[in-house]
Amino acid sequence: MQLVSCHRNSGVDMPRLKKDLDKHGGDIDTLIRRNIAQARALGFEGVPNFLIGPLKASGYLDAEAFQSAIQQARGLRLQR
Repeated sequence: MQLVSCHRNSGVDMPRLKKDLDKHGGDIDTLIRRNIAQARALGFEGVPNFLIGPLKASGYLDAEAFQSAIQQARGLRLQR
C-alpha cells in the first residue's frame, strides 16, 4: 500500500500506527465518510473550504481576504 510506504519513509512509528488503526480504523473511516458527506451537501469540492458565518469560501484565503470575509459576515448578521 502506497500510503504505508510513505508513512514508513517519513519516520512514523509504524507499530503504533498499525495498533492505532487496528483499534480506531473503523471510527476514523466513519468520521471521514461523514465529513465527505457534509462537504458534498454544502457543495464543497476540493480543499480548502471555509464557512465564515453565512458565507462559503473556496480556495486559498490570505489574512486580508479572511478579514474581509469576516467583516462581510458580521455585516450580514447586523442587517437581520
